[in-house]
Amino acid sequence: MPASGDVAAITLGVVFAWSSVAKVFMGRRWPESLRRLGVPTFLAWPLVGIEFALAVGLVAVDSSRRSAAIIAAALLAAMTVVLLDRLRRGVRPPCACFGGAAVRPLSWREPARNFVLLAVAFVAALS
Repeated sequence: MPASGDVAAITLGVVFAWSSVAKVFMGRRWPESLRRLGVPTFLAWPLVGIEFALAVGLVAVDSSRRSAAIIAAALLAAMTVVLLDRLRRGVRPPCACFGGAAVRPLSWREPARNFVLLAVAFVAALS
């Protein structure tokens, strides 16, 4: 039976893989979505690459898993700060965190989801 850290890392890896692939399928709409959130568009494609690399690192069965979990936690924390800032300012474009599926305005659901993912990242990192 896999340890809770293994389950957490693999779960987080799947989430980051899904997120990165969904953004690729958005094409040119992905940078525009970031712009509407107030994030510089030059970060769009590097972010996709980082998410995919983290996905690979999180599902790998080697020493990279813990490092990937720590970096994933830092990335999730940064994204959460951006989302909370936008909500505080009343800026509520759709969040394309998981690609083009998002059509509803940014809400407190997105930071709440990120807090859950942060908890999963901590379990993966501390295991």
